[in-house]
Amino acid sequence: EFKKPIYPIEQWNNQEEEFKKENNYRNETTFALSNGYIGTRGTFEEAYPFDVDTGLEGNFVNGFMKAMRSAMEGEFGSPLLSQSLLNLPNLKEIHVILDGEEFTMEQGEVKEYARTLHMKDGILERKLTWTASSGK
Repeated sequence: EFKKPIYPIEQWNNQEEEFKKENNYRNETTFALSNGYIGTRGTFEEAYPFDVDTGLEGNFVNGFMKAMRSAMEGEFGSPLLSQSLLNLPNLKEIHVILDGEEFTMEQGEVKEYARTLHMKDGILERKLTWTASSGK
């Protein structure tokens, strides 16, 4: 049985053609950007207040680590310390305000939407047409 792909099949690109909050957590991982030194999950610039089931902000810089005692400490051949990347503050957050109404895809109307990860170029692009609840 043929299963429909999550994203359209296109060489070097992943594209999300509509925003669905229930798929957001998965898509933040799919649309993540990293170059080996700095990385960020594919979260939106307007920093939605998602809960842990629908989104997770993540910004990482190589070398910002947290060292802790290993759970296997004392076991033969196990390291004494383990390290994990620290999730740094979100520096890409922006707020767009139109006549006193803040842009959010959860209010107003999104008429057109596409988010594309151009993997060959390392560019994440989002295009949308939004109408505020005021009609502007």
